[in-house]
Amino acid sequence: MISDIVIFAFGLGMIWYGGNLVTLTWNTTLPALGISGAWDYAPLVGGGLLIALFSLERIAVRALGAPIDDALDGVLPTEVAVELESIPRHSKRRRQLRPKGR
Repeated sequence: MISDIVIFAFGLGMIWYGGNLVTLTWNTTLPALGISGAWDYAPLVGGGLLIALFSLERIAVRALGAPIDDALDGVLPTEVAVELESIPRHSKRRRQLRPKGR
């Protein structure tokens, strides 16, 4: 729960400071494109908004009592799962490639 609150605060910080950068650069013009310099920092505000919404959803789901991370405890990360799946296959293949006399 604490990590979700910290992530929410980070998203709010991105929105706040990104908005400040947008307002500071609104009157400048990018010479090559001829558009406002605020467009450079608009994705910062959008990303902060998405991060804040994501963390708000997790906070709300946790407040309702749903187990968010319990379902993930038994799941291995993708990279580890791929490596674990490939180990028996390779060892089986080595046995098949080994000459029968040995």
